[in-house]
Amino acid sequence: MAGVLRQPDPSIVTPRKAAAVLRHLGLDWAAEPGFVPTPLPPVVPLKPRDPRDWWVGEDAIVTYRGAPEDFPTGGQWSCDRDPLSEGRCWEVAAAILVHCWNREDLRPLFEQPSWSLDLLDLMRPTRTDEPPERRRGWLRYELRDDDPYDALPLRRSVVRLSRRDGQPLKPRPMPETLDEVEARINGVTDTDRTIHDVICALDALRRPPVTMAAEEVDAARARLRARGFSALLDTGDLWFRGAPLGTERRAHHPVLRARDGADGIELAWRDRVDATWTAGPGYVVADGILRPLAATHLARDPELLTAELPVVPFTDAAAFVDRFVLQSGVAMELDSAHLPPTRHPDALVGRLRLDEVEDGLQLDVRVDYHLAAPAAEPAPAAEPEAAPDAEPAPDTEPAPDA
Repeated sequence: MAGVLRQPDPSIVTPRKAAAVLRHLGLDWAAEPGFVPTPLPPVVPLKPRDPRDWWVGEDAIVTYRGAPEDFPTGGQWSCDRDPLSEGRCWEVAAAILVHCWNREDLRPLFEQPSWSLDLLDLMRPTRTDEPPERRRGWLRYELRDDDPYDALPLRRSVVRLSRRDGQPLKPRPMPETLDEVEARINGVTDTDRTIHDVICALDALRRPPVTMAAEEVDAARARLRARGFSALLDTGDLWFRGAPLGTERRAHHPVLRARDGADGIELAWRDRVDATWTAGPGYVVADGILRPLAATHLARDPELLTAELPVVPFTDAAAFVDRFVLQSGVAMELDSAHLPPTRHPDALVGRLRLDEVEDGLQLDVRVDYHLAAPAAEPAPAAEPEAAPDAEPAPDTEPAPDA
């Protein structure tokens, strides 16, 4: 903020040039030719050192309230002649133009044609120095066993390739911002950006706005966690418990198996599940692969897939069938002498049923399970009966002719 200000050359700062400069600076409210009188009136500081108040002409005082680095085009301006204008008056616009004329970094704006100022933002930026060379590399994700409700259970690191032999170097900790990562490596993907945005949004929800209800905060966290886990399935370098982890979008279908044990009917999951997370439909690690859950009713408590299941006494087999098997929400395999036999259907047929109700039509969607009838065993062949008039066969063969 200079103390002594030189007046702009009126032959250069014409009404059109003044409007073009103000428009380029983002002050569209003052960018109409003739809004600022020309030649520009004198702008004189009230204090010679570190001024923040200036006379504009002889009748008005303008004041700047803002950070020094935002001066003169940012911050908050005001004018005593028109306090209700919130700084959007010609006196403030004139003061800004005079200050721009006296600054070395903004003075070149006045030396360009007016039409050039309107096209300046479309020109290719000039670089004074070459950006640093980016290394080949990518982001690595490590999935943790814990499952915080307000964050993603992830650790991120940066993997770079050696310039000498192209082999991966030791992973480095993730910087605070993704911009720093993109400045160092060239392998940042849209999936990386999505996960980073989710992590930042979850961090912001740890201090939610006071106007946001607790239910809304929980719902927002749930949506963000579901989005983050879904994006994890598209990452190229995911680890779990010190080993690489594969990903598939094909859902995991849990199957509950019932078998006879020494003390009763033992229940166990057919496929081993190593870890679970509560997010979206629920996610599991099985056979070294991260998958979503197909049984949506398990999404709230997928830990049931890793918990120890009860043993049903043989005397409760009938109650077990009535109370659980017929109501089960997961597929079951019954391999017990105390339980009814099961078999896979030979065909599944979808059926739509349309019923007329009082106020309209009701559509019902069902699936029919078709079982083929067991093949009938062939009847034993009956011996032929002898005719009533037939003569009995002789007991001995006739003697041969002499």
